[in-house]
Amino acid sequence: MTEKIFDYSLFLFLAINLYLFFNLVLPPKIKLIYPTNEIVNSNPIIIKGYTDKRGELFINAVPVYLQNDGYFEKEFYLKEGVNNFTFKAIKHWGQTSLVEKKIILTTNEKNKQAK
Repeated sequence: MTEKIFDYSLFLFLAINLYLFFNLVLPPKIKLIYPTNEIVNSNPIIIKGYTDKRGELFINAVPVYLQNDGYFEKEFYLKEGVNNFTFKAIKHWGQTSLVEKKIILTTNEKNKQAK
């Protein structure tokens, strides 16, 4: 009986430590869900995604509000052509993740001239 209690205690101890390692020590993940394509033809756009709910998110050094589940939305006006975005997520212990994304704005007039 004592061995079973020890086995369960050891398992619980390892499970808690693995959880702490993966959720507190590793850098936050950034998952972008919109826009799905690199090329867009509407302006402005709303960039949507998820990151760690316990941290902070910046898009091009602009702070972004995170909902309770880590979901975010931020509207941006694009210039014609290539627009570069840098996503920086920071957890409360300083772990940082960076994601870079290019979004290309094409206008309908430019598409009509190409045809």
